Amino acid sequence: MQGKKRIGPPGLVHIIPLDRKRKKAHDTAAHKNTDRSDPAGKRVEDLKRNDEQLFYRALAELEQNPLVRRMDGFTQHRGNATLGHCRAVAVFSFRMAQRLGWDIDEKALATGAMLHDYYLYNRKKERIGGVRHLCNHPALALRNAERVAVLGRKERNIIRSHMWPMTPLQLPRCREAWLVTLADKYCAAREFSRGKRRKGPAV
Repeated sequence: MQGKKRIGPPGLVHIIPLDRKRKKAHDTAAHKNTDRSDPAGKRVEDLKRNDEQLFYRALAELEQNPLVRRMDGFTQHRGNATLGHCRAVAVFSFRMAQRLGWDIDEKALATGAMLHDYYLYNRKKERIGGVRHLCNHPALALRNAERVAVLGRKERNIIRSHMWPMTPLQLPRCREAWLVTLADKYCAAREFSRGKRRKGPAV
């Protein structure tokens, strides 16, 4: 079948086959369907996939540690158990890393996130002011965490800087620390809005 005629030089008539037009339209549609990108402009297929099993294995080891489980006896954010909050922050941090395509240290992220609030007290029962708690608890959490886990540079930075910018001199200096800093604020806001939950949500 012939398509639309296109007039060229005198005496010549060019025919554009319909099949060629259909092929061009098909190729354009196929390109649109395969060019899937995330908001940062990276192709979904090219995003870094971190080791999920390694992350959750490290997380489970900490959760099963009796010393770490002491956090379940302390509450924050309108009655939410600190242990559940820390797990929610860890999981949300890891999922953000996956979505952003960030290459991270899975074990460092799990350890730092799980121990970022390892300060082991109830602020209201101890009559500790809100501002004092916000500014001082990261340093106490770090001291306590060093007694139950071997911490590297990233783990220390995660714990010490997670309240930034409330602690302006303690800046997140690695991807893992930035993830926990952001995830902590998101999870805290959600816990305040939802009220009491004894166990952290599976984010």
